[in-house]
Amino acid sequence: MLSSVILVAKIGRFPYFRAMVYRRHYIIILLIFTVSILVLGVQLYWNHNNYLFEKKRYASEVQAQLDKALEKYIQYVGDNNIIGVSSTDGTPIIQNALFDSIFRKVVDPGDFMGKIDSMAQLGGNAVNTVKGTKGNRMDTVLGNIQVTGSNLDQLERFFHGSQMIYGDSSMPEVSKMIFTFSVDTLDVLPLKGFIDREIKEVEPQLDYGFVFRNGRGYRQELHGDIISKAHFNIPLNVAGLPKDSSFQFYFSNRESLILSRNWMAPIISIIVVFVVVSALLYLLHVIRSQKALAEMRNDLMNTVTHELKTPISIIGIALEGIQDFNVENDPNKANAYINTSLEQLDRLNHTVEKILETTALETGQLQMDRNDIDLHKLLGELISRIRKQGTTKHISYLPSPSLSMVRGDNFHLEHAFYNILENALNYGGQNIRVSTAVEKHGTSIWVEDSGAGISPAQAKHLFDKFYRVPSGNTHDKKGFGIGLFYSKAIFEKHGGSIQVKTRPHTKFIIRLPHDETL
Repeated sequence: MLSSVILVAKIGRFPYFRAMVYRRHYIIILLIFTVSILVLGVQLYWNHNNYLFEKKRYASEVQAQLDKALEKYIQYVGDNNIIGVSSTDGTPIIQNALFDSIFRKVVDPGDFMGKIDSMAQLGGNAVNTVKGTKGNRMDTVLGNIQVTGSNLDQLERFFHGSQMIYGDSSMPEVSKMIFTFSVDTLDVLPLKGFIDREIKEVEPQLDYGFVFRNGRGYRQELHGDIISKAHFNIPLNVAGLPKDSSFQFYFSNRESLILSRNWMAPIISIIVVFVVVSALLYLLHVIRSQKALAEMRNDLMNTVTHELKTPISIIGIALEGIQDFNVENDPNKANAYINTSLEQLDRLNHTVEKILETTALETGQLQMDRNDIDLHKLLGELISRIRKQGTTKHISYLPSPSLSMVRGDNFHLEHAFYNILENALNYGGQNIRVSTAVEKHGTSIWVEDSGAGISPAQAKHLFDKFYRVPSGNTHDKKGFGIGLFYSKAIFEKHGGSIQVKTRPHTKFIIRLPHDETL
């Protein structure tokens, strides 16, 4: 077992192995970064394509509903602008199966033939009824219409050229054709009503406007404010619109409407990216923690190797001295060798006890012998013993005048305070100050040194197992990094606590209750 520990410690000292660990660490970081970028890129690409697809689908849906609205509007206008050609006996010619076609032509006022005797005009440019005589077979009816100068332009637009409507055409088609001949402007309010009803099925909150231009260049528009700021438009070419006309449909809030309809996709992408990146960051945290743990383990192995090999080597040398250099059997020399061996055995035993106590703390198997303890007396005797060990540092002790009794394990509390004082001796300045204050519910103990202090980042790990404040790449102080971990655990088992302040000097604050049932 010891040889394995020494082997691990020696391996940890080789720069090649450390460099290999660091290289592997950075490769893992690079892989994590690459995977994060790839996941983010894939999600952005997927959302972008999904947005483009939804934008096209949305435009198609809007256009389909607009086509329906315009068709219904054309049907509506056609229903109100049909020329009904009827015979004198009241039989509608358009419903008579005998006619093949109807020709309409505008003639001058003097060219009146009398076949069609009257035409009622309802206003605007919409013609309502034409009446005339009925022929034998009604093969054709030639409309020669008497017009005046005031309505000549309107009728020329209505009867422009010579057009033919076949008798077998359906009524809606007839309406459309007659509308095309008779109307080249839009009635905005009815059209808006048709558009609102149709668009509501797709998107009730769509802000829209439209522009219509007929063949003569006449312009009509709805909601000019929306048109001026709109970034999207749909050109429409519906059968039945006047010849050479154009219809542009504008809307401005397409992005917000598309996002409102597909809000789950970005949310899911954000969640996926967050989960993946969080998992990778957690993995990086674990890797860094494992790296730090490996470094502490190597440092511990180096320290344990030194702490074990040194007393073993000294004991070996002492025994060799008794065997080879005490030929005259000098009892004083033999006792000196034996005392040296006993001291090193005691040091070896202390090292093993520290390791075993740490293991017992982790497993919860540490046993406590509870007694009433005079805390001031315990600290006074401990400080006096440390002074007798020949330390060159000055330790001042300022106990509170009030009696401080706690209930706990004298052995473990003494070791816990000794570790705090030993830390101050190793890492603090020349002066160490220990003071106490008896409070209502317990006693506070301050251990403050005059050293330079440590950084907040180091203070966060000060009570971690095996942690030692580094001095460059080496540790020039003895210890395993378990003393403060042990002390903190002991104080907490007594119902107390320990804190550390790092500026301007290192200061430990321990609080123990007066009476704690362990």
